[in-house]
Amino acid sequence: MQKNYYQQLMIFHTIAKTKNISAAARQLEISVAAVSKSLQMLEQHLGLALIQRTTRKLTLTEAGEKLVQQTSTAINQIEDSLNNLQSWANPPAGTVRMTLSQLAFYLVLQPHYAEFCQQYPQIQLELSIDNAVVDIVEQHFDFGIRFGHSIEEGMIAHQLTTPMQEGLFVSKRYAQQYGIPTTLEELSSHPLIGHRFITHNRINPLTVNIQGIEKQIQMKSQLILNDTEMVLDAILQDFGIGRIFDLRYQQLAQRDQLVPVLPQYWRQFPALYLYYFPRQQQLKRAKAVIDFLFLNCQTKCNTLSK
Repeated sequence: MQKNYYQQLMIFHTIAKTKNISAAARQLEISVAAVSKSLQMLEQHLGLALIQRTTRKLTLTEAGEKLVQQTSTAINQIEDSLNNLQSWANPPAGTVRMTLSQLAFYLVLQPHYAEFCQQYPQIQLELSIDNAVVDIVEQHFDFGIRFGHSIEEGMIAHQLTTPMQEGLFVSKRYAQQYGIPTTLEELSSHPLIGHRFITHNRINPLTVNIQGIEKQIQMKSQLILNDTEMVLDAILQDFGIGRIFDLRYQQLAQRDQLVPVLPQYWRQFPALYLYYFPRQQQLKRAKAVIDFLFLNCQTKCNTLSK
């Protein structure tokens, strides 16, 4: 076997994952020409076309699919072995990519990521805030932090917070001027600060919990936002009733300016979890993230619920 076959296979697997020559080159940090040349040499050696190219997309041929299936385990084992040896001889180092929701950032990462970076100066921490559900394997993330009910099957997950509620709040000034509803029937007479899901491009209806049953309440909205932190600002500017998760509320310096509304009807949500593909835990840099968040953040986050 020629000595460059392994490199060609690694490049081919990256192309197969990214479905794009340019994206593969960026991920591998080599030129597009080098990626194309490597693919061409591998196809010439095998005597088979591995990629079908059109003006709009790149797909694997049947031979390409079989090559991925038959070599993925071996490639992963070699990568793991090399990473383990490197980690054994050196402190945790390299890039760790994490996707998390805006809420997860403020509850879990924002209070602690500076401490993590100081503790592990050779780890580059890349955080991607995205409220959509992300396939961490397909998008090449090492970790994700999401609500427990939205984690894909086959992942290892560690609970980082307690379950929480989606609270309803108004400002003190609003409460003094307009009062606050004391029953669900009175809600419709007050304005709701609307929230639009960017990923689904739809308005998030107000949902309440009535003895374990969720019910949507129709309310008028003069202001609609697509950022949950902007909702807090709108509440403080007296636009009406806004939604803030109770654990986030307990973090806020301005919480003395907020008045809870009908807490007996607040919607229930599960805890936030750190999750990852099983083979990630074999990497020293990944283990540093797991241990740090599980041992440090969990205790600190849980104090918010007390």
